[in-house]
Amino acid sequence: MKLILLLIAGYIFYGLFDLKALGILVALSLITYCGGKIAYSYKEKNDNAAKYISAAFIIFEIAVLCFFKYSGLFPMPVGMSFYMLMAIGFIADCANARFDKMPTVTQTLVYISFFPTVISGPILKAKDFIPQLSKKITFTKDRLYSFMTMFAVGAFFKLVMADRLSVAVDKVYATPLAFSGMTLFFTSVTYTLQLYFDFAGYSYMAIAAATLLGLILHRTLISRILQRIRRNFGEDGISACRSGSEIMYIFLSAEAVRGILEHTSIFFLLWS
Repeated sequence: MKLILLLIAGYIFYGLFDLKALGILVALSLITYCGGKIAYSYKEKNDNAAKYISAAFIIFEIAVLCFFKYSGLFPMPVGMSFYMLMAIGFIADCANARFDKMPTVTQTLVYISFFPTVISGPILKAKDFIPQLSKKITFTKDRLYSFMTMFAVGAFFKLVMADRLSVAVDKVYATPLAFSGMTLFFTSVTYTLQLYFDFAGYSYMAIAAATLLGLILHRTLISRILQRIRRNFGEDGISACRSGSEIMYIFLSAEAVRGILEHTSIFFLLWS
């Protein structure tokens, strides 16, 4: 019953944003399940066959994503970049037998359409998320407190930081020739921060909603940065520099992926 309710919630939530594309989400989710099930069943019998089957389904899903993204014939469904990457990850996990048993079709549909993440991420790992769907949902005061705290942080990042920064960025990018090179440089840095706070804000709010349901999503970028800073604080300079470079790598990698997923122009591809 819990899975059915989560599935209905996911489809209702997605339908509010893009009702016409709901059928595409359902169809691709079912195709993903079929691909994962076939690859999983062949894993023990013939490892090479499982790899070829999973590769075929993954290529198909990438082709579908590229068709909507670059053909210009149809508008790209909301959130497709996110849920297609999750679908590809599911097939890969099945092909490598990373589940104790093959997930059910309902679990797969819930995973791909999970309402806190289906529109704007974060991208979930099937092998980490799906096993949690078998657990019973219990509400506690600590869980409610965690939800309120993380949701407030996410809302602050999105509504206060990202949206405010976008005002300045849009103003400069609307008439770039009217500003100096230094202004354009700092605007580009500001744009990167805008993307970060936008992504982090949605991620925190999604994680908050999942936490309320007793589901643990993977750590956000901020969590990883803070953990790395705490772990390396007080160590020698070489270690600190290495830590700093790793933090920048994580940060810039996340923004590169964000830029590629959000935009289709060659400018944003080169920027990423």
